[in-house]
Amino acid sequence: MKNTLPLLIAATVVISMISVSALTIYANTLPLVPFNPTETETPDEPVIPDTPVVPDTPVVPDTPVVPDTPVVPDTPVIPDTPVIPDTPVIPDTPVIPDTPVVPDTPIDPSLPARPGTPAQPEEPAADEPEQNAPVSGCMRNSSCPTAAFSDLDTKAWYHDGIHFCIENGLMNGYEDGTFRLQTTTSRAMVVTILWRLEDKPVVNYLMQFEDVKNDQWYTEAIRWAASEGIVNGYDTKTFGTDDTITREQLLTILYRYAQKKGFNLSPAGNTDLLSYADTAAIDDWALTAMQWACGAELIQGIENGGKMNLEPRGEATRVQAATILYRFCETIM
Repeated sequence: MKNTLPLLIAATVVISMISVSALTIYANTLPLVPFNPTETETPDEPVIPDTPVVPDTPVVPDTPVVPDTPVVPDTPVIPDTPVIPDTPVIPDTPVIPDTPVVPDTPIDPSLPARPGTPAQPEEPAADEPEQNAPVSGCMRNSSCPTAAFSDLDTKAWYHDGIHFCIENGLMNGYEDGTFRLQTTTSRAMVVTILWRLEDKPVVNYLMQFEDVKNDQWYTEAIRWAASEGIVNGYDTKTFGTDDTITREQLLTILYRYAQKKGFNLSPAGNTDLLSYADTAAIDDWALTAMQWACGAELIQGIENGGKMNLEPRGEATRVQAATILYRFCETIM
C-alpha cells in the first residue's frame, strides 16, 4: 500500500501536464479577433406580452317596468236577505208573505217602442166575463180612452175595467202608445194605483227601505202605503218595489185597504172555496181575503181543463188588475 501511493501521485501530475500542453496547442490554432472596447453587446429587448383582451362589458337588460298596482274596488254592500218565516202568521189583518218574486217593469218610466203587433189576451173565462156593467156613456169608438192605445180593442171583454182605470187616472199606458195587457203587476204598481185612488195624499213618514229610491214615480205612493200599514216591507230595509204580485197578494192588499177605509166586508155571494179545484194552493194568510173576494165577486175563477180554479199564486197581469179594481170600486166602495 505504501509503494502504490507515490505512483498514483506521479501519474496524476503527468496527466495534468499533458492536458495543459494540449490546450495550449489548441489555443494557438484559433484566429485572433481584435478587441474593440467601444462595442458592447446589447441584450435583446424583452418581449412585452400582448395586452390581454378585456371582454366586452355584458349588456345589462333594461329594468322591467312594474305596472301600477290595480285599484281594488270597494266590496259591494249586499242587502239583507228577506226573512222568510217558517210558518205564516195569520193576524186579523192578513200579512203579505215575505217571499220575493220576479222583478217587473214599472208602469210609468219611459220605455222604447216595441215593434210588432201586440198580443191580445185569450178569450175570457169565468173570471173575466164579458157581461160587466158597461161604463156609463162610452160608445166604444174613437172617443173611448182605450182607443188611444195601439194594443187595446174598444169592443173587447176587458174594455170596461181598463176604460175605468184610465179615465180615473188609476193606470197609465206606456210612452210607446201601448197599454201592455199581459205585463205583470208589481207591488209598486198596486200601491201607486191605490195612492191615486186616494187622490195622491202627501204624508210625513220616514222610510228606511233601501230599494225605494227618492223622486221616483212610486216613491210617495209607497211612503203613504207604509205609513197606513196597507202594504208592509219584507223587513225594515226591503219593500220589494219591483216584485211581481200574485192574485192572492193583490186581493189581500185590497182587503186590507177596505178594512182601513171602513167598508162593508160582509160577503154577499158564495164564499165556499172548496168548490174550486186548487183551493189547497191558497196560502193560509190569504184565506180570509180570498173568501171575501169570491163572496164579493171580485173574482169568479178561471176554467182550466174543465175545472174551475182560483190560481191564487198566479201572477196578476195588468188587464186582470184593471178588471178587479173596477169591480172593487163598483161594488165595495
